[in-house]
Amino acid sequence: MKKTALSLIAIAFAVNFSYAQWTGGPTGPIYYNGGNAGIGTSSPTNISGFTGLTLNNGTTGSLIDLQLANTTIGRLAAISSALYIQNVTNGAIIFSANGADRAKLDANGNFGIGTITPASQLDIFHSGTGTALRVGGNSTGTSNDASIDLYTNNSNNVPAYARIALGVNTGSVGSESGYLGFSTINSGSLTEKVRVTKEGNVGIGTLNPDQKLSVKGTIHSQEVIVDMSVLPDYVFKPAYHLPTLTEIKAYIDQNHHLPEMPSAEQAAKDGLSLGDMNAKLLKKVEELTLYLIQKDRQVNDQQATILALQKEMAELKKQVSTLIKSKP
Repeated sequence: MKKTALSLIAIAFAVNFSYAQWTGGPTGPIYYNGGNAGIGTSSPTNISGFTGLTLNNGTTGSLIDLQLANTTIGRLAAISSALYIQNVTNGAIIFSANGADRAKLDANGNFGIGTITPASQLDIFHSGTGTALRVGGNSTGTSNDASIDLYTNNSNNVPAYARIALGVNTGSVGSESGYLGFSTINSGSLTEKVRVTKEGNVGIGTLNPDQKLSVKGTIHSQEVIVDMSVLPDYVFKPAYHLPTLTEIKAYIDQNHHLPEMPSAEQAAKDGLSLGDMNAKLLKKVEELTLYLIQKDRQVNDQQATILALQKEMAELKKQVSTLIKSKP
């Protein structure tokens, strides 16, 4: 009889303790009301269709299961000092803010920001103005880069690496100049191959482009179009003075290159402008054409003179022959 009484007292104590944990006074930590669990509130309500909250502390760590219609659909876990967010039904995890869905991690592992239908592993959709993606670096005045790194391995497990970086040429605060650099891996280390300066100059193979496009190396192209404002068609106008070949020879003897053309030393020092050089070469071709026309006219005149002389010679021979025959 004594044992039975003690057992009843223990059961009553356990019931009272359990009841205090779930329904206790205003300072109680956990409450239960109509199938909803509340932590820090005595009036838990159903939020977005979730009907249950299960707390576990299993061998793998601390777990929080989110349930819908008594079926676990999501899990928040603390495992091995890491925080895991998991959708256990292979659905999606949606991040909402200010009453709207802002981001989504779908069942394929695609993550969308600004879209809930991501089409790639990272899909950023920006429909408004401003910045869609910002990668920060160090404070103003430093020389370090803020970069986006692209990395993969080929079939032989050899790394392929590329980097897009915003660099800063240091200077006094307010006078720094930024540049955009594109780097690829070379012999195991990243080296910058392309740079866009603050002036809008693009350098390929050079980090100090002095023109809109500066290339240190060979350009392979199917076509190059150069805008030209003036072509030397004025050479064919009657007022143009075509230098005589004697004048050209005198200039070459003194300067060792054609008039108006750069010398070898000047070309080695300053390079050649394709547009300007093509115009000068075209001018020389046009002048050569005029020289050929002149020579052709001279040849035709000489041929006409020769024909006339031949005709006169034939007439003279005929006259001489007649005189010889008429001589008694």
